[in-house]
Amino acid sequence: MQENVWKKNCPKCGREQSYCSKRVLGISILKNTQCNKCRGIKNRKHNGIFQRICKCGRILKYTCRQSLNLAKKHNSICRKCAATKSVKYRDNSFTKSNEYREKMSKSLQLARKCSTRYSSEECREKLRIAKLNQIRKLGTQHTYNPNACQFIDEYGRKNGYNFRHAMNGGEKIIAGYSLDGYDENKNVVFEYDEPKHNAPSVKKNDKLREQRIIKKIKPNMFIRYNEEFNKLYDVISRKELMPCLRQ
Repeated sequence: MQENVWKKNCPKCGREQSYCSKRVLGISILKNTQCNKCRGIKNRKHNGIFQRICKCGRILKYTCRQSLNLAKKHNSICRKCAATKSVKYRDNSFTKSNEYREKMSKSLQLARKCSTRYSSEECREKLRIAKLNQIRKLGTQHTYNPNACQFIDEYGRKNGYNFRHAMNGGEKIIAGYSLDGYDENKNVVFEYDEPKHNAPSVKKNDKLREQRIIKKIKPNMFIRYNEEFNKLYDVISRKELMPCLRQ
């Protein structure tokens, strides 16, 4: 890159001044201009000199005098006023055509398709699994009920099941959910419901969780125990399992 040779010294302090072209240097020599320091100009940008007021009252600022003079010559307005003015002359008749409406309809259908992609059951399952993996990676532990684990073991021994739970190999993850108990060999799920599960909102979520698990692995039995009402039953066959262990 060629070194800048368009230089001269300030006539007042002798400071060296650099210029971007030979023409600008010639004008500076002709007018015998001083450096910015001698002229008292510290910042050319928005220093309060190069500004004017739009007809709406907004203050317009300019980076140099040339821009300011050009704006005054054309009586330019701010962007907000320009946008308001352009609306009056804008032709929107094309929006009423059948071709335009058809294009808009297709684009909206595509947008809805993209938005529902992340709300699909497959995507939600992946998000649940990712959350559980994150919890394990951070070293935090899921809360569990030791009494529920004891109850599940007791039922398994009496009925020939070997349930995996929090105190026996860790809870099995199915469809992004941690099961209270699961016998992999016999494909039997066991869920233990504390009294809080009788709340309408929790009950609704449990039902949804139940349906997703059944759809995922199609278990032979889905056993639920309600601690508050001392009720043991199979969700799939809708039969109570007797005798109940806790009398």
